[in-house]
Amino acid sequence: MQYGFEELKAHRIIAMCNPENASSWRLLERLLMRKEGQPIWYNAYQYAILADEWQRSNE
Repeated sequence: MQYGFEELKAHRIIAMCNPENASSWRLLERLLMRKEGQPIWYNAYQYAILADEWQRSNE
């Protein structure tokens, strides 16, 4: 995420994972990403974090 926000100047980074893969979505939550809405389609959660949220978490 550091590369995406600092070097590429991304505003938002998203990640998707299988709802049945608890290890994946727990990791995304530990990275302070938040789940957006209900599962996309029927087999994917979408997580996201904004640049300002990431910066605040690294101060």
